[in-house]
Amino acid sequence: MIDFHDTIDTIKRHLADGSDRSLTYAALECRLAIERICYDRLARAHDYISHEEVRRWQPHLVIKLLTEDVDPHVASTYTLSISTQPAVEGEDLTKKDYVPVGTQQGFNGARLAKLWNALSNTALHVSLPKSSDVGVTQFGSAGAIRTKVEQALIELERIATGTMTSNGFGPGVSFTCECGQLVKRRSEQLSAGKVVHCINPACNESYEVEIEGDNINFGVRAVYLTCKCGEERRFPKAPLDKMRVNEIARSHCSCGAETIFCWKLFSAVRDPDATKRVT
Repeated sequence: MIDFHDTIDTIKRHLADGSDRSLTYAALECRLAIERICYDRLARAHDYISHEEVRRWQPHLVIKLLTEDVDPHVASTYTLSISTQPAVEGEDLTKKDYVPVGTQQGFNGARLAKLWNALSNTALHVSLPKSSDVGVTQFGSAGAIRTKVEQALIELERIATGTMTSNGFGPGVSFTCECGQLVKRRSEQLSAGKVVHCINPACNESYEVEIEGDNINFGVRAVYLTCKCGEERRFPKAPLDKMRVNEIARSHCSCGAETIFCWKLFSAVRDPDATKRVT
């Protein structure tokens, strides 16, 4: 759990100062705090999702990804408690004594996104002039900035009362990547055909989810080619997927031969007569 007390105190000092510059700094502190909240939840979930799968960096989109792929309750408020005595089979668990471990303070991702954007729009960009007689100001409207900062501050103070953050709960499945890294996934967030990547940042391997009844398997995504020397060579698909059009990648075999990869645009003219059936 991130300690936001210093951030909150800093924002309040800037508000008390009240100058245009201080209000702008307060808005920046608020915006950075929102990013830290969302990215902290991502950091704690990285045992179940690779950085390669984080396609969009905007905080609320990161939370949306985590909700869909890791933990549907990543932005929910709940308290985790543990019983004072071990559970016994058949026992009514609702009658046991529990000790709270901590509370995760949730938030509305859409609301945080609006605040995050509003703080930027009101304070962190110079207004674009619409004509030659409009002056370019150094700071935004002090009143508008203060309003958004105060709204963000209320939300930050509420979230700061949390005492823990969790990477979620639920059944999981795991496998060992080609690189030796143990990769874990939440079963309920997997679907057939979904592509998952190794959580090791230095690994290029990716896998396609295969579901057969209650069994979940992970098929490696790779291209296999035979060199002119007869050696079969294996190339992970993930780096090839990221290549741009006309970009060239090269790989050299131990025999000295070179394998070249390149995405190209091809076209073909289809003869309509060729599809007619002859009776």
